[in-house]
Amino acid sequence: MRKTTAGGALALTLIAVLAALSGCSMQKVSDGEAEHRSFALTGRKLTVVSDDSRLELVPVDRAADGDGKRRLDVTRWFKASKLNGKVGVSWKLEGGDTLRLKVTCTGVVVDCSARHRVEVPRDVALDVRSHDGRVVANGFSTPLSIRTGDGSVGVRGASAALRISTRDGSVRAEELRSPTVTAASHDGSLELGFREAPTSVRTESHDGSTTLTAPRTPYRVEADAKDGSVDVSLPRADDSRRSIEAISHDGSITLRGR
Repeated sequence: MRKTTAGGALALTLIAVLAALSGCSMQKVSDGEAEHRSFALTGRKLTVVSDDSRLELVPVDRAADGDGKRRLDVTRWFKASKLNGKVGVSWKLEGGDTLRLKVTCTGVVVDCSARHRVEVPRDVALDVRSHDGRVVANGFSTPLSIRTGDGSVGVRGASAALRISTRDGSVRAEELRSPTVTAASHDGSLELGFREAPTSVRTESHDGSTTLTAPRTPYRVEADAKDGSVDVSLPRADDSRRSIEAISHDGSITLRGR
């Protein structure tokens, strides 16, 4: 990611020119080499709070130790340079169940990029809250909740309850076996693909299209686009125990079989 202030690209160019004329240069703060740390996780639910970083979440097989705690392994890559500003990263586990990943990148001329990989014990449910960064979570068989502000979401192979909410970011969830899914997007598209027929799906989009692909079995379908087209080719039955509700406030809706 790149952080610039003081009037955008023009100001950045002017400052860089001035820096060159004065003999100043960008100072490298971190070279992007991988750093590792383990945390002792308690309980069966983990909350991850991430700021200004790409986030990858991976379920792993990991037994608890003698006191019932599981190890949570985190790897981070942080690359930064600055002319005049403040940059840095921090990571900590609060209360045994809340992982906080923070990136600081502020100043007149700064350049930062950050990425975190979190290996989560397979039997732990996950609640992710991210600001300014893409979130990827693949292969989770426990309840998964992801909320992002200014970042897209990618999910593959989820098989438990799934909840996704984004602002200024798209959602792409594939190979789903989750029985219940709730997905909402503000200023971004929604794309959901099911390997197994879901029991209940609800989607809502603001300024973005919705595409859902699911096995061809009857569903109770409600699809309403306030300003966009609706195309439903899935089998429909008012008495089905499976339901799909899709709402769009500015964008098309496509519900199709596979």
